[in-house]
Order: sequence, then C-alpha cells, then structure tokens
Amino acid sequence: MELMSHFEIDTDPEIKEGREEYINLMTDEIIQIDERIAMKAGEIRRKAKLAGRKVPKGPDALIAATAIIHNLELVSNNDGDFVWASSQFGFKLTNPIKDNVVYKVFQETYKKSKGLK
Repeated sequence: MELMSHFEIDTDPEIKEGREEYINLMTDEIIQIDERIAMKAGEIRRKAKLAGRKVPKGPDALIAATAIIHNLELVSNNDGDFVWASSQFGFKLTNPIKDNVVYKVFQETYKKSKGLK
C-alpha cells in the first residue's frame, strides 16, 4: 500500500512499473483483515498509549497485527512504529536499510523458495 501511495506513481511510469514488479515478486498472498487482526491492532494502539509511546496510525497497527497473528517477519524501514511493537509483541522485524546483510539473506532465501535466480 505504502509503495503505491507516493505521487511519483502518477508522474513517472517507470517508477510505477518498478514498484508493481517488486510487489508482485514479494507477494505470496494478500491477507485480508479479519476480526483477529483488527482486535490485535486495537491492542497495539491501546498498549502504546498506556506505555506513553507514540501511538501507531491505524494502517501501521494493522500491518504489525497481521505479522503477529500470522507469525510473519515484517520487513520495513519504519522503525518509529514497529520497533516498539516488535519488542512488546514478539514478531520479527527486519529493516532493509539498517540490516542490509540480513535483508540480502532474506532476499536469497525468498528467491530460492520461489525457484528464482
């Protein structure tokens, strides 16, 4: 969602095409938001507020909740919203900008699982 929300998508067809290709490559499936995810997102926001932390916006809370409910690794450069949630709720968070080596391993593992080079 975030990759496709920047204005460059409408002004530069190459950027739009590149991001669409990236999303298609990295997406195994689209996970629908269900009651469990929605409830967990509310819990994340509530606990952040109670802890005196920055409360993640709804979409970021939903992303974190999806990672928690489905036991997924979350790959994001959004440390501001996800580092605290990861430490409190126990999901794996990889920042591809800061954890370049870890991200390369992630990419290679993903490509092997898809039979890609």
